[in-house]
Amino acid sequence: MRIEDGASESRDHLVFAYYVVRHLILAGHDVHVVTGAPDFVFTTEIQSPRLFLRKYSETAVVPRASILETEVKWLNSINADLVVSDVVPVACRAAADAGIRSVCVTNFSWDFIYAEYVMAAGYHHRSIVWQIAEDYSHCEFLIRLPGYCPMPAFRDVIDVPLVVRRLHKCRNEVRRELGIGDDVKVVVLNFGGQVELAGSIRLGSLSMMVWSFGRGAQVHDYLGLCVDRFWRRLAGIAGYGRTVCNDWKMFLLLVVLFLGIGMQPGGWKLKEEYLPSGWLCLVCGASENQELPPNFIKLAKDAYTPDVIAASDCMLGKIGYGTVSEALAFKLPFVFVRRDYFNEEPFLRNMLEYYQCGVEMIRRDLLTGHWRPYLERAVSLKPCYEGGINGGEVAARILQNTAIGKNYESDKLSGARRLRDAIVLGYQLQRVPGRDICIPDWYANAENELGLRTGSPAAEMNETSFPAKAYAEDFEILHGDLLGLSDTMSFLNSLSELDAECDSAKHTEKRQIRERMAAANLFNWEEDIIVARAPGRLDVVGGIADYSGCLVLQMPIREACHVAVQTLHPSKQRLWKHAQARQHDKGQESTPVLQIVSYGSELSNRGPTFDMDLSDFLDGGQPISYEKAKIYFARDPSQKWAAYVAGTILVLMKELGVRFENSISMLVSSAVPEGKGVSSSASVEVASMSAMAAALGLNISPRELALLCQKVENHVVGAPCGVMDQMTSACGEANKLLAMVCQPAEVLGLVDIPGHIRFWGIDSGLRHSIGGADYGSVRVGAFMGRKMIKLAASAMLSPTPSSNNGMTTDELDDSSIELVEAEASLDYLCNLSPHRYEALYAKILPESMLGETFLEKYANHNDPVTVIDSKRKYGVKAAARHPIYENFRVKTMDLIICLPEKSDSNDVWKMNRMARAFKALLTSAPSDDQLTALGGLMYQCHYSYSACGLGSDGTDRLVQLVQEMQHSKLSKPGDGTLYGAKITGGGSGGTVCVIGRNCLRSTEQILQIQQRYRAATGYLPFVFEGSSPGAGKFGYLRIRRRHTLKKV
Repeated sequence: MRIEDGASESRDHLVFAYYVVRHLILAGHDVHVVTGAPDFVFTTEIQSPRLFLRKYSETAVVPRASILETEVKWLNSINADLVVSDVVPVACRAAADAGIRSVCVTNFSWDFIYAEYVMAAGYHHRSIVWQIAEDYSHCEFLIRLPGYCPMPAFRDVIDVPLVVRRLHKCRNEVRRELGIGDDVKVVVLNFGGQVELAGSIRLGSLSMMVWSFGRGAQVHDYLGLCVDRFWRRLAGIAGYGRTVCNDWKMFLLLVVLFLGIGMQPGGWKLKEEYLPSGWLCLVCGASENQELPPNFIKLAKDAYTPDVIAASDCMLGKIGYGTVSEALAFKLPFVFVRRDYFNEEPFLRNMLEYYQCGVEMIRRDLLTGHWRPYLERAVSLKPCYEGGINGGEVAARILQNTAIGKNYESDKLSGARRLRDAIVLGYQLQRVPGRDICIPDWYANAENELGLRTGSPAAEMNETSFPAKAYAEDFEILHGDLLGLSDTMSFLNSLSELDAECDSAKHTEKRQIRERMAAANLFNWEEDIIVARAPGRLDVVGGIADYSGCLVLQMPIREACHVAVQTLHPSKQRLWKHAQARQHDKGQESTPVLQIVSYGSELSNRGPTFDMDLSDFLDGGQPISYEKAKIYFARDPSQKWAAYVAGTILVLMKELGVRFENSISMLVSSAVPEGKGVSSSASVEVASMSAMAAALGLNISPRELALLCQKVENHVVGAPCGVMDQMTSACGEANKLLAMVCQPAEVLGLVDIPGHIRFWGIDSGLRHSIGGADYGSVRVGAFMGRKMIKLAASAMLSPTPSSNNGMTTDELDDSSIELVEAEASLDYLCNLSPHRYEALYAKILPESMLGETFLEKYANHNDPVTVIDSKRKYGVKAAARHPIYENFRVKTMDLIICLPEKSDSNDVWKMNRMARAFKALLTSAPSDDQLTALGGLMYQCHYSYSACGLGSDGTDRLVQLVQEMQHSKLSKPGDGTLYGAKITGGGSGGTVCVIGRNCLRSTEQILQIQQRYRAATGYLPFVFEGSSPGAGKFGYLRIRRRHTLKKV
């Protein structure tokens, strides 16, 4: 069974189980069900001697060998002919070991569900996902339900319609029995279990379910699996990596420790004022002793939910396969609240909203009772799903045919051949425009309606979808210059179209995207709007060593984030209805409110809008602490993204003393892909901060603005990043590398990229996150190493022999003492030269150290943005060595320019010298030696990342493909044009940076690599190419509407 948050069981997939079992029994087959679910799920309406229930109370995870042995024996003992899994991976393997065909039936798979969290926990744990996918590869084919996620491990697919429970009674009959008139508006409250939640989760049983059926044929289906949502809940609460382990018994123990965490806080009670006047609410699953207000009706425990749903005007609940399928089938508007760490939700949600059947309610408004605007919006919808609803019958027929020997031929590669990287760590695939992993057509259509690119970023940027004339007719640019940027022209055109979209009453037949509708009601078109732009960045040299003071070379990419901001008196702001209701209930008319719309949310698991009273940022008239702000934004995971945008406001309040008396409306539209290691978060922060500064009339230099944005990410978001991302986004220029020493942020200059050299970025498809455990643990390890080096140097300066190396000050000359004194007060690891590190300190650093051991010996690691986990083991030597050598990689002894000697030997001058050395490599006469030297530095950097534990299968594969392409020139002199590649940014996935000649042949080779990667993994990567100006160079636009658009 699948275990759902807040419920003892999942009815979503039990709905499917029940209907397929029912159809198979009606067809004359024996059906064996092994389950931890209550018997009544099947026996209430299926009373047949052909139904056999086998109770299963153990987990379907460990011990694996024992489970496989037991299940194989059992399958053989009942002479099974077909195993059907929904979708326990081990069932597919057990069937293969027993020599029996197997089929999976689902809208999701567990490799997809777990992949993101294993990715965040570290590459050491990816074998968990590989094992799940390998088990699936034994499956004959997949029967795929609507609302499906990418499931590349399956070699063939058969799609079936929605599986929906049949109705027993008509709408009028249900209402008559409940004593409800036909003219009364009714909402059914359906959260799949107990509504009276007091901060607890009803566990049910961690079990699996098995079906079998016969008449000469027997089918077994393993239903529900592993630990389900608890993995995700633990992952989000404990920081991902701390909960992921190879010891599944220990993991199940961790599950028990977190059972007290529910979706609702304790004491949440329903109140009469939650409903609009004259409405009634039918409550499913209310406990017997729960008291309800007079306008809430408690349904009997045995009430047949589909009948109740079909007799209502709308439904309020959580998204699941069962609720979504029934809402679509009965054309019932569904007001839903997002679920934490529920990775299949975006696919179900987008299907729901595509057919005009969904309204999202913010969790805060659910708990505080601001239901009215959502319910009123819901009943104005016109659901338009016209597809089939007989999926259970269709699936049963397919299973019967399969069991008697009918073959469903596949024209695809076998599961084993497509397996390893076909997973591509699945969660990120929902944001990928490519159709390679079978993204649903309705999902693709939703993406196209959003106006997002559907191909290579380079191709997108070369197209000018909107003529400049269109925005010029609608807006007057009062300040600033477009700089000829087509993406900015497109953004202005999207603004000009918003006014036409807000008249939703005249667009009832058009399937609209919710974020566009919210944006249409965001701005007051009679007032000025500020527009800012900030690009992402491609990490050429430096990478994660920025927090250790490294010299970095970064290129701003073509893709950028645009932010439009409007500040005005609260009385002039266009408030969303739920925000109006909140202010009315608080008696706070004309209070400053922040409203944000983020485009692209429909392709990721986050809410498209965010709003808050700006007074929430104040405590006793003073700005709240960063820690309180981090907790504020983290309380609803679907809206945590707002910390990157709204966090700029709090940082301005705390760092510059800015006070906000006006309301703020913000629209965020980013073309910088998330999770690809090209600084999507920095581009959002910098664009937001730039727009806010311009709207407030603040004169902030690009450097200072970048440092303020780093505070947003470090202290409000809680991600331990360095400053190079924000600096590049703010200070970069098109077709130039920003040379910067991160001590903390000293720009040395801009290095022109010569005409014969070109940089590309190739996305691996593996989701990168600097908030993940890999990046954070490497940073902790580096700061641990710095602390040990400083103490070792201090010990050398003591009058007694050091336990580390036996040296004393008596054995050192004056110059050596100066060096050791500098190392004893080392601020940045990058100020330590490689030869000093190898001579004195490499041997004293341990390969790894337990956090508890380090804290006992050294007290702290002196890093303000990370915390040492006492129970975690951290790599120390590789993490400390990387920034020391990374900083030195930019100079090679035989290519350093002879510079005039200077008496000043400060560190910044030394870094400047190295930057000039790298620049010399870039600007020297074009030659293979020059490019080979530059490429070699990048290869060294890549392997150093891997030594730190920041590599990934996908990025390693891309670097290998570049090497193969490079060395293929040995057989064809002069043909090869690519010279080096490295993983970028925080590592652990993301994008690879490639250097090569700026020529047509190089582009052809990049495209070949793209296709080879696709052939190996099933994923067609983005190719980043081109550059654009940073936020400082762009400045800002102040625009004003020329006239009001005619309503369509």
